[in-house]
Amino acid sequence: MHQVRTFIWVFVFIAMTCISHAQEFPIAAGKNGTFLSGGAFDGTNCLLGILGDALNPGSITAQLVSGSGGLVGSRISLGVTGGWPLVAFDGSNYLMVWSSNANTVEGQFINTSGTLVRTNFVIANNAAISGPKGGSIAFGDTTYMVVYKNNDMMFGQRVSKSGALISTPTQISSNSANDDEIAFDGTNYLVAWCDGVNDKEIYGQFVSMSGALVGTNFLIDGGQGASDNPVVIAFDGSRYLVCFHDQSGVNSGRWNLFARFVTPSGTVSDKITIRDYTYDPIFPMIAFDGTDYLVAWTEGFTSSGAHSKGRFFNTSGIPLGDAFTLFDTLGGKSPSVAGLLYGNNNFFVGTTRVVVSISPGGQFGFADGEVYGKIIQARTTDVNAGQANQTPREFSLFQNYPNPFNPTTTISFALPNRSHVALGIYNILGLKVAELVNGDFEAGYHEVKYEASNVASGVYFYRLKAGTFLETKRLVVLH
Repeated sequence: MHQVRTFIWVFVFIAMTCISHAQEFPIAAGKNGTFLSGGAFDGTNCLLGILGDALNPGSITAQLVSGSGGLVGSRISLGVTGGWPLVAFDGSNYLMVWSSNANTVEGQFINTSGTLVRTNFVIANNAAISGPKGGSIAFGDTTYMVVYKNNDMMFGQRVSKSGALISTPTQISSNSANDDEIAFDGTNYLVAWCDGVNDKEIYGQFVSMSGALVGTNFLIDGGQGASDNPVVIAFDGSRYLVCFHDQSGVNSGRWNLFARFVTPSGTVSDKITIRDYTYDPIFPMIAFDGTDYLVAWTEGFTSSGAHSKGRFFNTSGIPLGDAFTLFDTLGGKSPSVAGLLYGNNNFFVGTTRVVVSISPGGQFGFADGEVYGKIIQARTTDVNAGQANQTPREFSLFQNYPNPFNPTTTISFALPNRSHVALGIYNILGLKVAELVNGDFEAGYHEVKYEASNVASGVYFYRLKAGTFLETKRLVVLH
């Protein structure tokens, strides 16, 4: 999957919603070859960065879309060409950034009425945003942080709300880096990326609001085959959830989507499965709605039956209900997911459908893009309660949270039918140190507390047996 770039962004204003009756509407449809690339929400409308128009496939444009799904005004032209505009909002204006044809990263402020504010300006020379996820932007209280590549290294440049460059750029990655993402936790930014040398590790780096590195580059995941494709992040007020690809040789080289929680101090949790290789999932994106995460991805992207999917997860990484369809293939064009946003208690979902081709060397090509959207109205009931009451389709044992812990943690599991359940804690020698469950449970999602004050600090394992299902996971006690 090398050189697969996610040229399509999907933006979702996530709320407690029903997802079944939304109607699509065109945003930039036709034969212009347009691609949705970035976006942000201002409290009323969202501004979408769109690459391409009827005059030039490289035109940098934007479109305001209302919270009810109507286009607000005409397409906004910035009068420049380049690649992959990304967008953030500072409370007054949007800042759109893109790669120019002159090997620079440039920016343009746009107000909430869609009017250009001042002129465009250069943010970095000899630099590039190499795709929607080959650069990133976030606003942190008072300033923007724009992340870009220079000589394969990841750099960050602070930009004021007036467009002034603040201090010198900060080198963020100490290694070659691909497909980064940035999020802000109220104190620091977390930038995460895929190692650009062997495409097997996911790294992270905290950066303060003043632009200083906080600590050093740290390993988030050293999987067997994390790709040079999107790494995505959301922050829930306590922890980041970092989602990424991983390719396991035992699965014939097929892709999985995994995630790990990362605390603001840099503690990394065990791996969570978002979607396994049997579904061929790629291009993840993630957002947080104040209560739960929504993760979205694309399945069967190169097939005639491609569709984009979404699924809710709580802050322990437990899925809430089943995956649901966001977009299907239409007119021979495949939809892809590459971005989620939350705001105003509604979903706004956008996608670009494209004609997909694969070269003899295995590289993907994209053509004839068309941008569509849909608004999904908020539900009047708590979606968590409704989803949690759904019957799971399969047995699952989830990673305990918190982990490491002292002295109490929660272990969760899912049963598709009434089952006899045995759940025990074992030391590294395989000796049982605690029996948590041994009895019958109804179908559904279940939680069990484990209090470990009577065992020493160290690594332990918990094993769930339910019918013929058997799974073991690791936990760490730290007194």
